[in-house]
Amino acid sequence: MTILTIPAALAAYLAILYLLYIFAMLSRKLGAVTKMKPYYRWLYVALALVLLSSVCDWIVLSAPTVPEAASDLILSEWFYLVGHTVPLVAAAILALIIVLRYWGWLFREHDR
Repeated sequence: MTILTIPAALAAYLAILYLLYIFAMLSRKLGAVTKMKPYYRWLYVALALVLLSSVCDWIVLSAPTVPEAASDLILSEWFYLVGHTVPLVAAAILALIIVLRYWGWLFREHDR
């Protein structure tokens, strides 16, 4: 079952990485037009956090396939929490704040 989830997880992370990259490019262009501070650079930090999270997730998903080669640290819940969950949540919150900073005017315009 784990073998089947690895490609799906990889595809999901690639989609998230691509989405963050698109947001960074569009926010950079919008910020240049509106003369905003370059907050879009934080989207690259979020992108790096998602990349770190995906690598840790790949390691955790691949570890049970060769259990004799996996260390106890990799199989522990703390490794998954610190290496995968915390960076992914931090990236999501950071990206949400930055994207709303650049693109929040779309929601405010809708209310008028």
